[in-house]
Amino acid sequence: MLRDREQRLPHNKIELFSRSGPWAIAVPKVSGGAGVSFVTLSEVRKIVAVADPFSGRCYRITSSTR
Repeated sequence: MLRDREQRLPHNKIELFSRSGPWAIAVPKVSGGAGVSFVTLSEVRKIVAVADPFSGRCYRITSSTR
């Protein structure tokens, strides 16, 4: 995909993803997130990466501070 080769952010997909709520699963419960297990978080990352590799990379980067 050209966007992947050029490493352009998929802004439209990131916005849709943000509105649907998956960012919160990486946030601990004590901080207001879902606090899912690392296994569940890994599975979600994998699903996103299969659907769109660069979006998966963005998700991995932003949810790895837990």
